[in-house]
Amino acid sequence: MQKIKLIIAREYFTRVSKKSFWLLSLLGPVLMAALMIVPMYLAQMKDETVLIKVVDETSIFANTLTDNNKIKFDYSLEDITVAKSNLYQQPYTAILYLPRTVLNLPEGIMLYYKKEPGMFTQTYLEKEISKQLQKRLLEANSVDKRVLDKLNDRVKIQLIDIDEEGKEREGNAEIKTILGYVAAFMIYMFVFLYASQVMRGVIEEKSNRIIEVIISSVKPFELMMGKIIGVALVGLTQFMLWVVLTFTLTTVVGAFIGQNKYDSATIKSALNSSQELSAKQRVTMENFATISDSITDIDFPVIVVCFIIFFLGGYLIYSALFAAMGAAVDSEADTQQFMLPLSSPLILGIIMLQHVLMNPDSTLSFWFSMFPLTSPIVMMARIPFGVPYWQIGLSIGLLILGFIGTVWLAGRIYRVGIMMYGKKATYKEIMKWITYKS
Repeated sequence: MQKIKLIIAREYFTRVSKKSFWLLSLLGPVLMAALMIVPMYLAQMKDETVLIKVVDETSIFANTLTDNNKIKFDYSLEDITVAKSNLYQQPYTAILYLPRTVLNLPEGIMLYYKKEPGMFTQTYLEKEISKQLQKRLLEANSVDKRVLDKLNDRVKIQLIDIDEEGKEREGNAEIKTILGYVAAFMIYMFVFLYASQVMRGVIEEKSNRIIEVIISSVKPFELMMGKIIGVALVGLTQFMLWVVLTFTLTTVVGAFIGQNKYDSATIKSALNSSQELSAKQRVTMENFATISDSITDIDFPVIVVCFIIFFLGGYLIYSALFAAMGAAVDSEADTQQFMLPLSSPLILGIIMLQHVLMNPDSTLSFWFSMFPLTSPIVMMARIPFGVPYWQIGLSIGLLILGFIGTVWLAGRIYRVGIMMYGKKATYKEIMKWITYKS
């Protein structure tokens, strides 16, 4: 045990003392904080208003196109030729031309511009004009206005989660889907990153013949476990640094840009006190409040604890396999024949994400979240949607059993392969190594 501790300390302090470790540890939180803060900052910025002159030869679109915070309309009775010739002498960004034939030939609509208005403007104009054309055509066919208004009503289903005690709370599938995807992808990225570090460390020591000196004073299994645990502690250290620094950055910077504007209580207070909000603005603010409530209702402590457990479980399994692969080859180039079979379960877990996020309680999702080689990714995708604790416990138990079996298998390959030089390992050869007597 004392020798394993020395190996763990060596692996840990060697990697933590590298500049690349601290560079990644500092840049990671900055990037994650930016992903959360920049959208809030941009939401507060005033966009440049696009002013559009509307030349309507039909006279039926007057004052029907709706202004928003980015696009303003100004109606004109000018001839289109005159309007185009005066475009550069006026403050308009573009001219929207609606010819007389627009009701029968919508393709004749033109947008003349002196400055590219952007995809948002084009999409908004097409949507608004289509809405007005639909309205005119229905009115022309004597469709009742109340029926017309009903056609434009958007159906929105409100999700209500009822627990076993009968308590109700509002849910948000979109937030849980995003959280599940991010957590699962981070598990995939971290497991692959740190397991690969173990493999490269084994190959480097073997190719430099350092391993021959180390093996003279420590057993191969102790060396393998020391390397695996040492790199695991490096990963945990980096993860905790990311969590602490990201939280600090988002809290400090969020306070400067007014992050509290976007909490549920502030939004609801604004809705109750303001009488000047349009229907669209009210709907938008209500959606913000719903999202804020949904984020608050998510059990983040459970997610963080499960993330650490499943990261460690997944890492320990794959690092043992990658360590065995590193011991079986003489150079990193020789690992290609083994890399795909060993990493296939991880890749399969990522491929399964779409199905799991759409159907978190399906039979397929359940079994993939129990299989030790895919459970770290699949279970983390399911947890934000609410998974019974017995399923989480069973998955962790199977993950531990999977780790024990994997370490035993990897240890038998490692003890033989680490001293093999100049001989290209094949699957048949590796099977022989597993059956060798100690």
